[in-house]
This record gives sequence, structure tokens and C-alpha cells, in this order.
Amino acid sequence: MEKRARSKWNIVAGLAALCAAAVAILFFFGGVSSPGFEEVVLFPTMESRNETAWNYYDQYGNAAAEAYNTDGYLEGVENAAGNAVAAERIMTEPLENAVLKFQYMGQQVSVYLDGTLLYSDIPGTPEEGIAFLPPDGDAFERKRDEFQTQYAVLPEDYLGKTLTVITYFPDGEVTIPVYPTLQNDATVAAYPVTDSAKPLALGGAFAAAALLLLVLLVYGAFSGIAEWPVALLAAFFLCAMVGRIYLSSAAYYSIGSSMAGYLVSVLYIDLLFLFFSCYMRKSLRIAMACAVVFHVAAEGIRAARNALAGQFYETGGDGWIAFFILMLFVVFCIMEWRAKKSFFRRSGNASLHLGRDMRHCSPGLSSLRREARLPQSCGCRFPRLHLAGRSGSTNCSPFTSPSRAWSLFSSLLSAGTSISGRSATCWR
Repeated sequence: MEKRARSKWNIVAGLAALCAAAVAILFFFGGVSSPGFEEVVLFPTMESRNETAWNYYDQYGNAAAEAYNTDGYLEGVENAAGNAVAAERIMTEPLENAVLKFQYMGQQVSVYLDGTLLYSDIPGTPEEGIAFLPPDGDAFERKRDEFQTQYAVLPEDYLGKTLTVITYFPDGEVTIPVYPTLQNDATVAAYPVTDSAKPLALGGAFAAAALLLLVLLVYGAFSGIAEWPVALLAAFFLCAMVGRIYLSSAAYYSIGSSMAGYLVSVLYIDLLFLFFSCYMRKSLRIAMACAVVFHVAAEGIRAARNALAGQFYETGGDGWIAFFILMLFVVFCIMEWRAKKSFFRRSGNASLHLGRDMRHCSPGLSSLRREARLPQSCGCRFPRLHLAGRSGSTNCSPFTSPSRAWSLFSSLLSAGTSISGRSATCWR
């Protein structure tokens, strides 16, 4: 009785340590993935218009006002005559080495700080004094459909000074003015750096899983019983690592965009389908392989067509093919489960098998065999972990049933922490 109670307390302590480690990891990556520097967006909304505090006037000196629709979105500036409008505010947001970032299309801007020109799209704009000038028609026609990003460097003593942004509308209709974003080097780097923390951590976990599976595959091959479909599962984890990291900011700023990376990021799930199809009946296996080939061909043709047209690789992808293949995979798995296919029947009860194995394998050294000896019927050339089969049967391959394959991870961890040196333990 005392031994059983001690075993229960060991399990409780192990679970508590596992939960504490998981919470610590989540808090750590939650912290490193949250930017510590944030840019200041000066675009007015219904909620932020008191903080942004923009005042408007047109080229004739008439006051104008922001106009919002019923949903609270800015529609433009009303009561502004002519083809230009000036927006001004007092700068109150402190930021070291601050820069104003402007992004716009189909417009022209001039930026002033206390009447001193910082930037202008219109040639001949005076350096001192705010002035409304005729728009540069030739430059506007050249850049009418071009998305522009311009920067204006603020002096160190900009706080308390008046920022004035004149937006010109060469088409003659005053709509939404151009508003800046206040940023510096730290705010620019904060998002891509912190955004990469979680994908890189997840990619590392996928890589570790792939390496462990490959080790188990090689181990089984040396033992004379190799389960080669496990190579597909290892390839799935490797491609999942590539796919997750490819979509992160780290990849964007290092290796850039490529068709190969995009295809891996959208097609790696097919390797998981192929892994499970290896344990299906031949007809379903062929159907699943054909569906995967069709998916790969469709995504490859679409990405190549978009690349030739100068568009993003994912343009036009609605995901219906991937959804259809997923539903087909689910139907096939249900069919195999109802047909009492051993892999799918036992995979459904993998957790029960794992719990049974853990009950028979207590974490203490007292429950492990002092002598690492394999059964005589095994005939193994190399020491290996041994999982109990049905009705007391013995088999040294860790991949002969799904319950053994899935519980092999826990067996390796328990054996590694409980046994040191050269011994290999036969688990029952």
C-alpha cells in the first residue's frame, strides 16, 4: 500500500513538473514574441481622434473637419475647397531618432514642422513658410498607380512643435489625406524580430521530432525490421519546419521569397497523408496517392503561372483542393477503422496502450530490470527497447503496432532518465 501511494505521488510530482515546464516555456516565448518597441500610428479614428488631434484647412484658409461613416471609418475631409488640404497637429509623442513614414498612392504631399519644410513631392517648394502650390502634373501622371513610401526625419527637439502635412489631390477631389507613422530603428526591427520567435521555436521542435524518427528508423533497419513509411513521417516534420520558418519574418529578411519555399509551406501536409495511406488497403492507397499528385500539380502550376505574371505565388488560391483532400483522407481513415484495419483500430486506442505500458513501467529504478537481457526467441544482434505485444507475445521491433510506435517516445524518455551507462532495458 505504501509503495502504491508513493508511486501515485511520483506521478503527481512528475505531472506537476511537466505542467510547470510547459507554463514557463509558454510565458517565455510569449514574452520574447511581444515587441517592446511600437510605432505610433497617427491615422485618426473615432476612438483615437482626441489623441491624434488633427486640425484641417483648405488652400483658401477655410476650416475643414473629418468625416466618418456610420461604421466609424474615416471617409475624408468635408468642407474643403480646391484640390489640397492641410492637416496639422502638435507633436507630443517622444521617440528617439524619430522618423515620419508616409505611404500613399495617387497623391502628393508636402511636410512641414513649425513652417520648415521637411519633405515635398513638388519641385520648387520653399524651405520656409507653408505654401499651397499647384500639383506637379507630370510627376503625378508618371506615378499615378505607384504605391509610394517616403520618409521625413524629425529634429531632436520636435516635441511641442506643429506638424503640417499638405495633401494634394491632382484629380481635384479631396478625399482622405495622407497621415504619417512615427517610428525609429527600434520600432522597425521590433516586429520582424519578435514575430520570428514562435516560428523558429516550432521549427526547432519539428526538426527534433524528425531527427528522432530518423534515429528510430535507422535503429529498426540495423535490427533487421525497418518500417520505411516512418521516413515519410520524418519528411513531414522536416518540411513542416521549412514551411513554418519560410512564412516567418526571419526567412523574409534572410533567404527571401522563393517558389520552392512556398510550395513546401503549402504541400508538406501531403506527406502526412501519404504516411497514413501506407497502412491502408491498396485501392485506397492508390486513390490517396493520386489525390496528392493532383494537389502538388495544381499548386505547382498555379505558383508558376503567378510567377510568370509577376504576382504573389498564392494569388488565386482558395484552398478548395486542400480541403477536398483532407475530407477524402478523413473518409478513408473512417473506412479503414470500420474495416478493423489493425493500424487504424489500434491508433484509436493508442492512449490506452500508452497508459497500460506506463502502469507496467514505474518511473523508479525498483520497477526496472536489473539485468538488461532480451528474450531467447528474439535473436537480436543489437540491444533494443522491447515493448510487450498481445497476450504476452514478444517482438523487438518498435514499429510492429501503432501503440508501440507512439509509446516509444515515452519509453525512450523513461529509459534514458532511469538507466545510465550501457544497459538497455526490456519493457513489459
